[in-house]
Amino acid sequence: EATRQLTEKYPDDYEAWVFYALNLQASAPKNDIKYKQQQQSTQILETLLLKNPEHPGVVHFLIHGYDYPPLADKGIAAARRYGKLAPAAPHARHMPSHIYSMVGLWEDSIASNEHSLQVRPDYYHAMDFIVYAQLQLAQDAKAQATLQRARDVAAKATATDLGMNTAMSAMPARIVLERGDWKGAAALPVTPTNSPMAESLSRFARGLGMARTGNVAGAKAEVAEMQKLRATLEKTNNSYWADRTEEQMLSVLGWVALAEGNKEQAERFMRTAADNEDGSVKHVAMENRLYPLRELYADLLLEMGQAAPALREYEAALKAYPNRYRSIYGIARAADATGDKQKAAQFYTRLTALAKTGDGTRPELAQARSYVAQR
Repeated sequence: EATRQLTEKYPDDYEAWVFYALNLQASAPKNDIKYKQQQQSTQILETLLLKNPEHPGVVHFLIHGYDYPPLADKGIAAARRYGKLAPAAPHARHMPSHIYSMVGLWEDSIASNEHSLQVRPDYYHAMDFIVYAQLQLAQDAKAQATLQRARDVAAKATATDLGMNTAMSAMPARIVLERGDWKGAAALPVTPTNSPMAESLSRFARGLGMARTGNVAGAKAEVAEMQKLRATLEKTNNSYWADRTEEQMLSVLGWVALAEGNKEQAERFMRTAADNEDGSVKHVAMENRLYPLRELYADLLLEMGQAAPALREYEAALKAYPNRYRSIYGIARAADATGDKQKAAQFYTRLTALAKTGDGTRPELAQARSYVAQR
């Protein structure tokens, strides 16, 4: 409100408008998935951009304003511009990947973040983006190498922060989850930090892995640990992260219920988790959701033999997070199970194209090639 008043008092002050636009984003409600204030902000910023196309703040904040599933394609022009506009700033080199990752331009995301690491080798947030993108391309060995690169740098660190902690917890969790390595997920080490929300990512991966490999008792133990983390987050007024941990708990409990034969409860828990996540705005420390819960809900439905509902959920997940490997694979499987062989072949073909630069070792790719060859 204070910066809005500044724009009224000094309507010709360019910087006053820039900061008002930024504050519209910063004060936007965390549950407004219509992104009203973000869109008010980008309208202002687009007008300012016409007056000064090389203003780094304007281009930076445009990327943040568009960095949401229904808006991301509008940010591609700003993303293309910003990496070259302020090349001495590692954050400027990284920021285009916010849009690239949101629209599924994985190679561009990797290049943007590698560009950033040239200036700042300890940019863990950027390395997390790289791992996420490499896994979508089935570049599993490269993802593992990026994780090791991060660990080598982290071993020399003298202090940690939320961005580092979430990235260092997210990367190994992504590597097992995106490959469907549930045994690996169940055995994932937990590294205690001063960021409960980061530890929750590891606990979620472990619990999901245990539930999906039949270790129900172990999965319930991980949920109990997440309950403690959620309580800590609530006591420290971190309600946003407490809600994310709640969603992770519900997800694990959904797969526990399935393992115990309670399909109705499993579906209810997992649907609630997916709905709640979709009703929240992502946090800058976790720009890429660890594992979109809408997609995980579709996994559960398909596991229960509900192929048609699973197909709808996979398609919704892919719309929100374009070009994701596991959503594409899920659509192919669900379409085949519903008898839509043409769609199944289309998405299996798309999967092999997505992974053309990958290691070629994932079982889904062999399945995809075999399916397409038989058509």
